[in-house]
Amino acid sequence: MTLIYSSGTTGQPKGVMLSHSNIMFIAITFCRVEMLQVGDILLSLLPLSHAVERSMGYYALLMAGGIICYSRGTEFFAEDVLEIRPNIGVFVPRVFEKVYNGIQAKVATAPAGKQKLFNRAVAVGKEAAPYFMANRKLPFMLGLKYKLFDKLIFSKLKETMGFERTRVFGAAGAPLLPEIHDFFWGLNMQIRKGYGLTETSPVLNVDGDPSIMPIKSNGWITPFPGALLKIAEDGEILAKGPGIMLGYLNMPEQTREMFTEDGWLKTGDIGVLDSEGYLKITDRKKDIIVTSGGKNVAPQVLENTFASHPFIEQIAVLGDGRQYIVALIVPNFETTIEWAAKEGISGLSNEELVTNKQVINKFTAIIEQINQNFGRVEQVKKFRLMPREFTEEAGELTPTLKLKRKVIMSKYEKEIQSLYE
Repeated sequence: MTLIYSSGTTGQPKGVMLSHSNIMFIAITFCRVEMLQVGDILLSLLPLSHAVERSMGYYALLMAGGIICYSRGTEFFAEDVLEIRPNIGVFVPRVFEKVYNGIQAKVATAPAGKQKLFNRAVAVGKEAAPYFMANRKLPFMLGLKYKLFDKLIFSKLKETMGFERTRVFGAAGAPLLPEIHDFFWGLNMQIRKGYGLTETSPVLNVDGDPSIMPIKSNGWITPFPGALLKIAEDGEILAKGPGIMLGYLNMPEQTREMFTEDGWLKTGDIGVLDSEGYLKITDRKKDIIVTSGGKNVAPQVLENTFASHPFIEQIAVLGDGRQYIVALIVPNFETTIEWAAKEGISGLSNEELVTNKQVINKFTAIIEQINQNFGRVEQVKKFRLMPREFTEEAGELTPTLKLKRKVIMSKYEKEIQSLYE
């Protein structure tokens, strides 16, 4: 039916051959699992060359009788949400991270009284989130507190952002940090995690109706009806089911390499399954960093944690074959410039800002703070601040905003080398 090219994070993109049967299985099952409705308004941000947007944000929505509104791009996303006020959408976790960080940054500049009220509301939302994720009624006292904070904080916040009509948002393409996942659920906004590959059309796991199967936090994702998973001896996730591709266009050898002898697709991801069938992805098999001391480090886990900090826009964690872990960090320049102004630092370009001693000291403190969440081998020992964002146009990101680690390592070889001297 269609060719969709893989994102190319681990090499040359390959033409994934998907059949009508593949696509129809995903679209029909997704409509049922997510209970899509006639008239649902979806805001589309991902490119249509992405299997998630094609299958769920396009085919499935049209089958359900929904309406698709196309965003003008990430830089206009906040404006587009306000204009469209969508019921549904499927985005990469970075979108939710930016919204979350934007909220936190605004709260940080609010008067102390408002900050205290907001933090109390978030604490109540965090307590309520597990009940929403299991479609259970809130206990009486918690329900009263939640109604109060919903009226004072949550409803106004959602209306200000353009999310007051939102029924469900999907998060796919990379892991979503539990604290961000739970924050939105605390607002009673259903953020449903998904997992899959272009080669699986693309869904293998997706959170569905919480009344049928409760939604879990901490990265666990609900099984997708019809998709079969198992974990290989080396931890790799293997898959079978109606969504598995026909193969790669004109690449019989690469197609054979993608399957085990008994026909299971090798996803290239490392993960675990629990007794109920929930899946947790821990890293990309090909992205695992092996230090010169023979220790395995999962860079995505580190990157997702660091990128949730309001001062950090992007981060590339590196160190394969090296004695310790380093990072290239793109600051959130808006937040950093605001902080710098309060410290008496102003009028600097981005290039000057990332080499300023006070700014570097600030980021050193941030890195040391976040490092406490990880073991000694996993901690970022040295870093370099970058003056501009990694972009798709520069070949550093895929269309779904994933880092092209090999490109970054090659492009910034001198900067990386300096961190080991």
